[in-house]
This record gives sequence, C-alpha cells and structure tokens, in this order.
Amino acid sequence: QTSVGYHSIEAEATHQNPKIRHPTKMERLKNHFLLLLIFFGKKICSTHHFGFGADRIGSFRGHGSLQYLSDSDPIDPLVQERSFEGAVVDNFAPVSEQSNWSQRYFVNDRFCTPDCQKSTIFLYIGGEGPESPKHLSESMFMYDLARTHSALMLSLEHRFYGKSYPTENMSNKNLKYLSSAQALADLARFIPYIRDSYEIDSSSKLITFGGSYPGSLSAWARLKYPHLIDGAVASSAPILIQLDFPEYMDVCDKALREFGGDQCAAAMEEGANALKYLIVGNSTLVEAVASDFNVCTAFNSTDDFWVFATNVMGDIQGTVQYNRQKADALNVTDVCEILSGSQGGQLNENEGTKFLTSAEAAIAYSNLVELNRKFREASNNTCLESNWDKSFLELSNATFDGEKAGRQWTYQTCNEFGYFQTADSSVQPFKSFGDIVDVDSFLKLCKDIYEIEGLPQIDFINDYYGAFDIRAHRVAFPSGSLDPWSALSISDKTKLEITDQTAVFIPGTAHCQDMHSGDPTLHTPELDAAKNKIASLVALWIATDEASVKSYKTSNVFNAGQITAIALCCLFIGALLAATFNALSAKRKLRKRLELTRSRRSLREPLIGEL
Repeated sequence: QTSVGYHSIEAEATHQNPKIRHPTKMERLKNHFLLLLIFFGKKICSTHHFGFGADRIGSFRGHGSLQYLSDSDPIDPLVQERSFEGAVVDNFAPVSEQSNWSQRYFVNDRFCTPDCQKSTIFLYIGGEGPESPKHLSESMFMYDLARTHSALMLSLEHRFYGKSYPTENMSNKNLKYLSSAQALADLARFIPYIRDSYEIDSSSKLITFGGSYPGSLSAWARLKYPHLIDGAVASSAPILIQLDFPEYMDVCDKALREFGGDQCAAAMEEGANALKYLIVGNSTLVEAVASDFNVCTAFNSTDDFWVFATNVMGDIQGTVQYNRQKADALNVTDVCEILSGSQGGQLNENEGTKFLTSAEAAIAYSNLVELNRKFREASNNTCLESNWDKSFLELSNATFDGEKAGRQWTYQTCNEFGYFQTADSSVQPFKSFGDIVDVDSFLKLCKDIYEIEGLPQIDFINDYYGAFDIRAHRVAFPSGSLDPWSALSISDKTKLEITDQTAVFIPGTAHCQDMHSGDPTLHTPELDAAKNKIASLVALWIATDEASVKSYKTSNVFNAGQITAIALCCLFIGALLAATFNALSAKRKLRKRLELTRSRRSLREPLIGEL
C-alpha cells in the first residue's frame, strides 16, 4: 500500500507535527511487512462466536467495532502508540492514596491544522477489548469526518483491557478498580493532558465516538463532563442497564424471519427442541449429542450442558449481531438456507436422529448439527468446546496478556450491567433452553468466579446515568433494526425530552455498522443516509456553541400558537384571581368595621339605661 487517505508515504515528511515523534521510514516499512505476514499467514475469521466455551472466552475481544475490522484493513502509517503517564489507579481516592499508571493511547495527526493548535479533536473511546490503531485509520467513518474537519484523532484504551494495566494482575481484589465510572474519570484526566500537550485552543471542539459499551461511555462522558466534551456519537449504545436481557434473542428471532421467513425461525425452534429433548435424556441420548456436535470433552455435569447451550445459541447471536459486516462471513441468509435444507443422507450419519420419532424433528435436528459444523469449519475449530472446568480456568486466569478480554468484561456484567442474554423469552426459537440459560445460571457464574454475592448494581447504574432519561445534550444515538442491543438503546421509538439528542435508527443494519467505511458492496441507502445525518450533526456541533440555556422538547405536545394561547389564558386567570382576592379583602375589612361598630354600641346601651 503506497497511499493512505489521499497522502502518499513520500509526502508524509512534509506533514510532521513537531510535538510528537513520527515513525521513521524503516519503521513504516517494518509495519507494512508485518501486515503482509499477518495477511498471508493467518486465515481471516469468517464468523463470530459467542458463548462460554473456554476457546470462545479466550478469543473474546469485545462487542464493538473491532468485529468489523480484518487483518487486511490498513493502518495509517502516521498512527502512533503512546502512553499517558498521568492516569490514576483510583480516581476517587484521597490525593494521599493516589498512584499513577501508564495508559495506552493512539494518536493520528494526519489531517491536523499546522501544529494542531486550532484543530477539532475526535476522541475514539476504547472499550471491552484491546484498542487498535485501525480505529484511527481509513476503515473508520470517524476517519472520513476527521478529513472533512481537519481533526486530530485520538483513541484511549480502556483500563484493564489491551496493554492498559492499572494493577499488576486481574485478581478479584484488583478488579474493584474496573468500572464505567473509573473509565469516565480516566477520560476527564486525559482530555486536559492532550489539550495542554498540543497547546490546543480552548475554542476547539472535542467530539467523542464509541460503539456498543464504548457508545454508552461516549454518551455518559458527555453527561458527566460536558465542560470537556462538546458532542458525542454513541453508536449501538445499551444505555438501559438490565439484569435479564431476553430481548436479545427476540431480535435474533426477528432477523431469522426477515431473511428466511417464518419457516426459518420455525426450523430453528424445531431443531432446538429436538436438541433439548436429547440432552436431558439418558446417557445414551447425551452421548449421541456429544458425537453429533463433536464436543471436545464428554459431558460430565449440568454446567457442561450450560456451556454447550450458550455455544449453540452463541453461533446464532454472533451471526445476527454482525450480519453482513464482512462479505465472506456466514450471515443470516446462509443460516436460514442450511436450516431449510432436507439434508437427505445426513440423517443416517447423526446418532441423535435415531431417537427422534418425528421426521420433521429429525430433519430439523440434522440441519442444526450441520449448521454447527459449518460454524466450526469457518473458525478452524475441529471440535466444540463445552467443558465447564476449562471455562472456569479461563475466566479465573488473572494474568494480563495484552489481548484477552473475557474475564474483565464478564466481571463488569456481574458487577454493574447484567445484560444476561437468557433464553427466557417465549417468542424466540431457543425458548426450550429457558431452564438452562437463565438468570440464575449467570449469577452462579458470578459467584463461582468473582465471589460476588447478590445482583449487579442495576438500579444504581440506571439512576447514576439516567438510562433512557439521560440528560446529556448534543448526543447522537445510531442503532440498527437488526442489532440485538437495540432493545437497550435509544431508537426512533424512544421519547426524547432533550431537543439536541438525536436518534438515528437504521433499518436493516446490525451492531455498530455506522462506525465503519466498510465494503461498499455492503452499503445500503439507509446506512448512507444515517451517516449523512451523523456527519451533519457533527458539523453543527463543531460550527456552533451550545446554548447557555438548555431547552426541552415541546413540539410533540403543543405548537407555538397553542403555547401563546395558553400563556394568555394564564395571564387572564392570574388577573381574575388577583381581582377576586382584592374584592374579598375589601369585603373582609368592611365586615370587621361593622363588627367593631356593633361591639361599641353594645357597650354604650347599658350605660344609657342606668342614666
């Protein structure tokens, strides 16, 4: 690659910011060589696996934009990795008890005005996974906006993720420093540092960007630190905190019906019902399932069944959440084609079908087995990991390695957010798994791994940030109709009381899809329109100052003429009440005068009689 973002490598020497050390030519060549090694030496993952198998926990890198990026996506050579040494382990501790640590961030000044002193700042907020220089490169929509507005681009890695270690390990004791409030306070320390380092003019605006959990952080940062942040794009942001999240699977059901019709959802449900019948049966039936799904380790406990069930559900969850995000990935249409197949000869190859009396159930089960095989094949897995003991060891591993995020994010769900994606709903295809993948199973995990007794702080977090009643101004909330997280996000159906909050609901799109430039073949008119709307909002925030007096929406209740009429009525009623009060006061005074006259007369009359 010889050109990135309209700037040739040879021309980079003329665009050097003296305040930061730019990579040398040899370092840039080394980066390109490493990219080639990665691209040719590693097969791009063509599917997304959710679930609690040990391998899936170990490969978890977050729910957001990283899932859209592949090894072939370019890295702008001007992106630099740096460290913020002023980060504080406990932002809320007394000064005498505070200690510093080194927090990783990335910077790209490609589009800066000279010295960046007059530049707008675009800050990408890191989340539940390692931060990537690709977030500041041309695969991202923020990069396009930065080009338009000559913005300085930054991304700050979230504490406890990637290479940002505030403590020596991730022991249960140390995880008390992992919270959304601490992450927001990190931003509050980092932003002034950047402004001082670049001597950026105080009039320059700062806009935050984030998707999924970082999308929530983007909105919450604008809420908590409005004097530091001038606007926020909060993509696919689940700002409603919820313990039980059965709506996630409801959206999966909706996606199956949209791309494959009711028959697709029905086939999935029939296959799940048959699978449930077998795994709760006798040992012979359980062994048949283990053979058909090629589990890595034989089932030994009900906890193993739970891991297995989350994996089977997780294949569908990952496909729906990131539907059509990569051209070569399994999508919902592919899933429905497999589920609707007759699978003829496959019936005799599956052990479980021998114990199913219904032909429809046997075909649906066989198709589900085939679907799972396709998912394993796409991710180069020879077997399905379903052993709880291995999952327990993976989640209990407190050692930082710079990549893994499963232990940290699961802790955050146990401590703050819940978001437990259960099978409790009765209107989704895995409802027969409702007594396996339920809230109690997640709470048991929280107790076994993190020694957390009780429920996550659901009510407090909703009160702390406001949930759907968040009182933050100049925030855009993009979300997609096929994104399961949209059930907890602001959408076109959410009643917004703040005038400059904007819901950008995108029909037919999945999780965080608006954040990426992406493959043009995967674009839709709805997605392009949403990006144009986001771009116009960002331009407005940069060009104008926020009004000193905040206003709330009234147009959905009264129009201007009605408001004027109501005001006149109020004035008339006020005047009438005042006149009535004065009349009553005068009448009261007259009554007192008459009573006084009578009392004087009653005192004189006996005296006159005696005389």
